[in-house]
Amino acid sequence: MSILQDIRYALRLLVKSRVSSTVAVLSLALGIGATTAIFSVVYAVLVDPYPYAGAERIGGAHVLNVKGDHYIAYTMAEYLEMQARAKSVESMILNNRRSVVMTQAGLPEAVIQEDFSPNAFDFFGVQPLFGRTFSPRDAGDESKVEPVAVLSYLFWQRHFASSRDVLGQQIRLNDKFFTIIGVLPSASHGTMPIFTFPWNAIRTYKSGSGWCSK
Repeated sequence: MSILQDIRYALRLLVKSRVSSTVAVLSLALGIGATTAIFSVVYAVLVDPYPYAGAERIGGAHVLNVKGDHYIAYTMAEYLEMQARAKSVESMILNNRRSVVMTQAGLPEAVIQEDFSPNAFDFFGVQPLFGRTFSPRDAGDESKVEPVAVLSYLFWQRHFASSRDVLGQQIRLNDKFFTIIGVLPSASHGTMPIFTFPWNAIRTYKSGSGWCSK
């Protein structure tokens, strides 16, 4: 019996039992659809979760107390010392995330602000959608440099209606003004903070976490 005859025989059986055939086809379709959906989620979350350059080589670094059961904050001086002494990593950045109050137009709103050292976007390999990201000239004494901010794509959409005129505008966080210098691409809005600020905003308090690349 040839393959062609086998196919004809199978088709005759399917025609004779249409209900069973329909159930079988639908089951296969649902199974394939569910498998595809699950794979898409697993791939996005576990396999390729971050739109960063060399994401598989990035790790987080924290300072623990003597018992090793609690994270403790460290100062900028301590971070610079770790950076200078680290021999097994290529680069390090400093970050600190916290909730702040934005008093723009309308009622006050709680938003997430994340401070970054100025090398952060080079570290992650993230280019702005437009405008620019942080540079060494943004760092330094807060009394001598202008506080600047980079917005996530989602925040830019929601609060500025995707207007490119946002550059140069100011946002007010905890009664402090920051000038917007850039907007991040949409691919990074799920993993980047709502706000990212340069090193000069970090220098006045302790930070609790950092990132390093092997």
